Amino acid sequence: MPSWVAQLRFAVFLAIGVALLVGGMRRYDAAQPIAGGRTTTGTVVSVSTGQNCGRHGCSAYWVPAIQFTAANGRTFTFAGPESGNPIDTGDQVQVSYDPGNPASARDVSAGGGDSWLLIGFGALATLAGAVFFLLRFSRFQALLMTGSMRRPR
Repeated sequence: MPSWVAQLRFAVFLAIGVALLVGGMRRYDAAQPIAGGRTTTGTVVSVSTGQNCGRHGCSAYWVPAIQFTAANGRTFTFAGPESGNPIDTGDQVQVSYDPGNPASARDVSAGGGDSWLLIGFGALATLAGAVFFLLRFSRFQALLMTGSMRRPR
């Protein structure tokens, strides 16, 4: 096998793995309460819909506009996370917000969704890339130990 194929395999697995890990961790973090924040109940006041289309067809998604009242009595509205499940106006959700900046809020009732799945596949792909690299590196190191960098003819 040409050396560039092994290097490409390493790079592809590593890139996919890192992308999945980062995406999964961001999705998980977005569903966690804000550190030092307050939690209250919010209400879905409107819902935007759309479609994600790929080569296997289209799937609908919903994005809620969530309104809540902060401890200071002011009302704030923010866009909740995109969901593959229908969301209705009037639904109640758990909101975590920063008391120093209530406009910084997130819907924590949505949960992490498939974040653990993304993190798991990302870890597997990163591990596969590392294994390909180490196998390639160990062959190179074995060649150095024998004192010959040339392949026998």
